[in-house]
This record gives sequence, C-alpha cells and structure tokens, in this order.
Amino acid sequence: MTPDLSDAMCCIVTGAESVKRALFTDGDVFRVGYRRPLLLTGIDVGVIRPDLAERLLPLRLERPRVRRTEAELWADYAEVLPVVLGSLLDLTVKVRAMEAETPTDLRMADFAHLCAQFDAATGLGALAAYRASLDDLNDDVIEGDLLLPDGSPDRRHRMARTEPAVRRKVRELEKLRDEGRATKAGRKPTVGQWMETYLTDIASLKLKPRSLDDYWSKTRNDIIPGVGKHRIDKLAPEHLEQMYQAMLDAGRAPSHVVKVHRILSRALKIAHRRRMIGENVAILVDPPSIDETEANPFTQEEAKAFLEAAAKRPTFMRWIVGVGMGFRQGETLGLRWPYVDLEAELFHPRWQLQRLTWRHGCGDAHACGARLHRFEPCPPDCATHKGYKRGCPKPCTKTCVKHASICPERKGGGLAFTRPKTKKSTNPVPIPPAFIPYLIAHKAQQDELREAAGELWQEHQAVFTHPDGRPIDPRDDWGEFKELLAEAGIGDRRLYDGSRHTAGTILNELGVDMPTIMEILRHTQISQTRRYVKGRSHLSKDAMRRMGDAFLPAPEQASRPATETGDRRAARARRRRRIQ
Repeated sequence: MTPDLSDAMCCIVTGAESVKRALFTDGDVFRVGYRRPLLLTGIDVGVIRPDLAERLLPLRLERPRVRRTEAELWADYAEVLPVVLGSLLDLTVKVRAMEAETPTDLRMADFAHLCAQFDAATGLGALAAYRASLDDLNDDVIEGDLLLPDGSPDRRHRMARTEPAVRRKVRELEKLRDEGRATKAGRKPTVGQWMETYLTDIASLKLKPRSLDDYWSKTRNDIIPGVGKHRIDKLAPEHLEQMYQAMLDAGRAPSHVVKVHRILSRALKIAHRRRMIGENVAILVDPPSIDETEANPFTQEEAKAFLEAAAKRPTFMRWIVGVGMGFRQGETLGLRWPYVDLEAELFHPRWQLQRLTWRHGCGDAHACGARLHRFEPCPPDCATHKGYKRGCPKPCTKTCVKHASICPERKGGGLAFTRPKTKKSTNPVPIPPAFIPYLIAHKAQQDELREAAGELWQEHQAVFTHPDGRPIDPRDDWGEFKELLAEAGIGDRRLYDGSRHTAGTILNELGVDMPTIMEILRHTQISQTRRYVKGRSHLSKDAMRRMGDAFLPAPEQASRPATETGDRRAARARRRRRIQ
C-alpha cells in the first residue's frame, strides 16, 4: 500500500479530519481536510438500510507499542507475503470444501454461509462473531437530518436490528437536536482516553503542580481501572456507583471516593460543555457522605510544652511561626527574607516550599523507565518492600510511563518554591512584637552559618534552612514534629492540629472574634475558620453561666419557716382560755 493510500486508510478507520501518519509509522505525510467517507447510491436509503447494516464490519486501527521504520516494515512484509498468500490459499481450499447450512435469518446469505463453512473447518466461531457485530454497530446506518449552526446539513447515523428500533433512535436524536443537546458527530473516546486528554491539555493549564499530581494519581489508580474502558457517551450512573462501591469495599476512605467523584465530574463537565456527551452523569450520582475529621489542637499548656522542647533545637523559630501564627507547613518552610519586613512587623507569604513529582523530559517515557518496570505483583513474603508504610507498590501497566526520577532529562520535580494556591493566602500577616527579637537573633545566626560554610553555602534566601543553606525538606520537618511530640509528652497529632488548628483555637480562647481569626489564618470563607477552631468545655460553661446571670438574677436567701413546738401550743391554749 502506498503512503498516500495508507494515510487515506488511517482517515477512514479513525474518522479523523487530520491524521498524522507518524503516529503509526516513522513517515511524516499528512492528509488534511478529510471529512468522512461518503456512500453514493441511487437507491432509497430507507429501502437498503437493513442490507447496508449487515454489510458494515467494524475495523479499528491500533497504535503499535513498538515503533518500527518503514524500511523494516517493508522488509518484513516482503518476507512473510509468500507465506501469508500460501496460507490463505490453503485455508480457502479447506473452507470451500466444507459443507454447512446457510443461515436463513441473515440477508448476507453468501457471507453467512462462508462464515458457517469457516467455523466447520476451524471452529473459531466466525458466524457468532458476525451476529454479535450487528449489535455493536450503533452509529453507522444513515437516517435523520440535523443542521449545523451555519445551516448546513449534519448527517447522523443510527442502526438497529429492526426498522421501528431505528426510527425510535432517530426520534431521540431529533429531540436532542431540538433541545440543543445533540452531541458532535464522530466516535467518542473512552473515559480513560478523555481523562488523559483532560489532564494533559486542559487541567494542566489551571491546576497547581501538586493538585495536578493528585489528579493524575487518582485517575491512574481509580478512574481508569474502574470505568476507563467505557465510551464516554455510554457512561451511565450505575457504572460510577459500582466503581464507588468497589473502592469502599477495597478499604478506600469515603473522603478519597468523594475526591475521585469530583475529579471525574469536572472532566465530564468539560466534555459536556464541548458537546461530546449529552449529559454529565456524575451529577446524577450521590457520592458517599464523609465525616469531617475532628480537630485536635494543642491546649495552651501543651503548646508551651511543645515550644519548650523545640527551644533546644536550631529550628525553634520555625515552630514559633507554625504554632504561634498558624502558618501552613509549605508557607513556613517557603518563607524568604525579602518577604519579611521586620520594621513594619509583617510576614508576606508569597511562596511555599513543596516536593513535586518528576516528569520525563525524554521522547520515550516507557523505554526510559524500563529498568524499574515490574509487571508481576510481589510475592506474599516480599522482603524488598518490607519496611514500606503502604506495602508493596502495584505492578506497572503494559504502557507504564512512570519512573521519571531516573530520567536523565527529568524536569519539574524535587523541592521547589511555588506560589500559594489562592490570592487570599498571600495577604500579609502581622508579626507579634515578642517574636521580633527572636527573628533578629535567628537572622544573625544564619549569617554566621553562611560565613562559616563559604562556597558550600547554597543561597535560596530561605528563612529556615539546613546549616549549608538548603531548604528544609517537608518530610524531615514532619519527622521532627513527631519527635517533638514525644519529647513534650503530647499524644500523637497531625501537623495541621499542632499549627493552624492550635493557633485558631488559642486566638478564640483569648477572645478574638471569628472575622479577625479568618484574616490571620487567611481563609476565604468564615465557615472554614469555624471548622478550624475547636471550642473548649470550660469556655462553654463560663459562657452559659454568664447567660444565666443575664436572664435570671441570683435568688435572695429566704428565711426558713419556724417549726411549731409543744411550748408554743401551750401558750396559744392559755390565750384562748383568757379570752373566754
């Protein structure tokens, strides 16, 4: 087949308007402006519709996993061609010599008889496969006219086993057209294909790097294995409900399932906006309800004990800022001296420190990570991953493109200073005056370390660093937090509990109102601040005592009624006798 015809075949099979043959071979020929194959006939389409349906056979062009040059392909083709032709001739003689009954329920009697002969000779089930293909071809019998926005005809295709079923599908399509919900023509991608397109070309332009990594992780581990093979226009609410239930049965937390639901819903929302699907089925599904994790902040006594333990370490000021001012971990580690105004007593949190996932910079990510590919699961008694917190990693997929950490041209990963997620997070925060002397002393100590390190010093202008100037890794910071909890005799806590939740709760105990706490913590909604602040029982009791005093004053001490004794009865009797 000539390259020109090869391009034409790619267009016909994929239905694409522009096909780059380099996706399938190493050629660079383009066929641009191709629309769709046309069927020209002088016979009324309604008359030949049943015959036409049975003459359609599905053909799918799959992209090869291993690319080969044109020269290699032609050489192999020339080598195997005699064998292929000889085998076909042998098979033809064998099949035509077999006797088989001709099916009477199919219009393509000759082809059906040939399939029956083929089955008698080989036993491969060709006739059953042919019957099944009639139910799978749902988009290729011509009926019904739609109009594009410019008024030009938009021909659509529907197919069914009977004429009434075809007409019913046509009426449904015309109803969608009249309601303005008709999807674009052409074969729709699968959910897995659309998720990769969405994350690569759409979400990557808007999401922060860490959020995008989280989207990719949940897509690869949950969405694609769950519903990835369904066509996006055939996805039903039941498919999502079954996937969510399977995730819960596998031990996934309800909050994790809700995040997967939100990611899939956003991707389907874009597909619906682009008229690829008629409806976003994710909005028809209720994800599992989740219980909010209760905050467990330090008490004032625990906060003092924690900071007393931190005072013995060089990172004391890091914990002062985290616990005393409620900074996030990334914001604290990402503080830089140009954004610390000691005269105005203000922090400007314009940066945060995060560890990002490496991405391949090479041309073939699958081949680049071949050394680390594992396609078989680990044995039950695996010793390699014995110390792993999450157990043995999952096996790689056949088209795995992970392991970018060993790529010689890797990019976009490691420790990096990134911008905060929201604009509100960059608002300046007042520094308590009591912290200023400690910050000045900390800066002077860092200058001494810089001078002692000399050329080994790595300048990042970070406020909190290692002795050689390197920023503190968030993993090391988390480990130190756990060590300080043990030294202070405090029960286990999340890092958020020991910083932002603690700062918000202590500010509330000191009588600071919620709007002010919201400004200090830089929340966008006051409802979020209320979730961060945990009430104390002794404050509630004091508040209700004052409420009671405001409504009902304390009762006065009433005099006790005297108890009548025998002497008083005798005196009353004498008074009565005198009166008589």
